[in-house]
Amino acid sequence: MNCVVDLIEELKSRYGGLIPFRQICADEGIIAAKAPMEDGVHGIYITSNGHRVILLNAKIKHSERRDRAFHELWHHFRSVSDGRPQYHRDRRDERRAELFAALCRIPGVRDGDDVQDLVDRYSVSPALARLRLEYEQRRI
Repeated sequence: MNCVVDLIEELKSRYGGLIPFRQICADEGIIAAKAPMEDGVHGIYITSNGHRVILLNAKIKHSERRDRAFHELWHHFRSVSDGRPQYHRDRRDERRAELFAALCRIPGVRDGDDVQDLVDRYSVSPALARLRLEYEQRRI
């Protein structure tokens, strides 16, 4: 998962230690929008005719949309596309996108933190908080 950490470090270097989603979208020419989507679809990243779009499901919680926004941002930077839809075609890439979102949205974990601590402190989904804690445990 070094490629995930490498991208985060690259972005932090570019943006003064932060990973500002809206600024990155503006700089990369990505249109980020929300719209009602079918259940089970939280977000998608689309490139077509030079246009780049992150579309987030308006029916999910605000915190989950922010989690998904960073997931889709990973796809912009690192997913290989041949122009065809890639919905869950590469599980490894999906895991990397989730880890990228977790590390962006939850920049630090304190000793003794549990899932609820991270959910409350960073307004993230429990799933992302669990992933971030698992990552931290593997690093120890």
